[in-house]
Amino acid sequence: MSSDGSSGEIGGSGIGDDDDTGGGEPGGGEIGCDVVAVVLAAGRGSRMGRITETLPKPLVPVLGRPALEWVVEALGECGIRRFVIVTGYLSEQVVAAVEGLRGAGGASLTAETISGSTGNSALSDDSDSRRFGKADLEFVCIHQDEQLGTAHAMRLTREVVGGAPVVLAFADIMTSATNYGAMIDRFKRNDCAVVGGVRDVGDPYKAAAVYMDEEGNIERIIEKPAQGSSTTPWAHAGMYCFANVVYDYIERITPSARGEYEITDAVAMMIADGLKCQAQELVGYWKDLATMEDVREAEDLIKRSVASGEI
Repeated sequence: MSSDGSSGEIGGSGIGDDDDTGGGEPGGGEIGCDVVAVVLAAGRGSRMGRITETLPKPLVPVLGRPALEWVVEALGECGIRRFVIVTGYLSEQVVAAVEGLRGAGGASLTAETISGSTGNSALSDDSDSRRFGKADLEFVCIHQDEQLGTAHAMRLTREVVGGAPVVLAFADIMTSATNYGAMIDRFKRNDCAVVGGVRDVGDPYKAAAVYMDEEGNIERIIEKPAQGSSTTPWAHAGMYCFANVVYDYIERITPSARGEYEITDAVAMMIADGLKCQAQELVGYWKDLATMEDVREAEDLIKRSVASGEI
């Protein structure tokens, strides 16, 4: 993941925007109705200790609800109705949890499970698929046999997503619908190919360092720079909105030095080709769930956000 593991209530300087016409309430309504959410839920969570020996990280409870459910609810509040969940470790538990969801706002769900490790994940007669519930929300669960990076997981979703734009989210990053909505809003209003969520962390050595101009146009991204080497305070926050052309770039990625297919490499190629790639500063709460202490901090942040009326 490209997040730095820190947390807090965030917001601040306001990254420039090409279009000041507004866009309604970015965290709500139907702004995401034509967008597919790809949620990465394959991780084990080895730093969480014994709890993840028998429970996959996306199902670790946060205030009594699985982390994955918080992410689905936030995306659903933006109007998103189609979800692709990429599973891995203890995937059968994640699929069962999806079956048990009754969705944001009490919606019934439709789901299919597909096994895929080569990227050929289209629905077919011999796929392992199931459907249930009604069609208000649709979920597709795709199994990632090997954890070969974010871009590899995205590649598995191409045929299921079709030609739609995509929000890429992680099942272990807690943030509000406001941030997803603002990201989608900027993507649409500024006709972007990519919008990535960013946070001011001072020194982004634990994450992907994001360099951009005053208008928020991303100029370059450096994955895990050496501590103290960055001249930008901005870190990528583990969430993107992509035009569907991202899949063409994913096909061109080669493994990084650590043997993974990095989504930041796709973004770098899009920037080099002159596509509009922008950053959206996050506000309010954000937390990457790497440890059980992170879970407790996320619970406190959510409680404070509820009390303040943010969510």
